[in-house]
Amino acid sequence: MNKPHLHCCSVPSCGKIIKSHLLMCGAHWRLVPSEPRKAVWTAWELYQDGNLSIEDLRTAQQRATDAVVRMTAKGGAA
Repeated sequence: MNKPHLHCCSVPSCGKIIKSHLLMCGAHWRLVPSEPRKAVWTAWELYQDGNLSIEDLRTAQQRATDAVVRMTAKGGAA
């Protein structure tokens, strides 16, 4: 049986270990505003279809991460 690939949540202050197909832990993903969340899903689908570069996917992911970092810096829960 294969072990799942793991990495840390993309929110730097988190450190929670998650499966590699996830961008961030559930608590932080729920904090992502709807527009960046939609952008990540759209970018992921386009990347999977070969219609978007990895750099553009990572940009969408970073914007979602940055939104959560800003929110938690202002006292948002996670």
